[in-house]
Amino acid sequence: MSRPLVSFVVYRSIAAAGTSDRAFVKLVQQTWRNNAAAGLTGCLVFDKGTFRQVLEGEPDQVARTMDRILADPRHTAVRVTRYALRAERRFEDWTCLGFERFLGARTVMARAAARASVEEAHFDGPGERDVASSA
Repeated sequence: MSRPLVSFVVYRSIAAAGTSDRAFVKLVQQTWRNNAAAGLTGCLVFDKGTFRQVLEGEPDQVARTMDRILADPRHTAVRVTRYALRAERRFEDWTCLGFERFLGARTVMARAAARASVEEAHFDGPGERDVASSA
């Protein structure tokens, strides 16, 4: 019996103007909680006002999460840069990078360890499409 395929989606979005530090902390907390409950793994990076996230998991759960992200006013200009079905996960543990300002030094140590995996995920690539315009 073969294992079910895992959805792998990479998107980027721009943080809404005027989003407070408190809102960013809440976003990270919600991301960890929601993704754990949905059985999703991946990587969230925040850098210079841009979110980049890899989500992987059961296809319906990934789709529901993307629907939430599209409806979230903290994200603007959401663009999916990669989608694939894979035999296994690339990110075994949920990782959050770029939030050192909000979360402290522990995340800084995770950055170096995860950087190679994040770059390997190809945040920008062929087949890029604007999710909002294709909905």
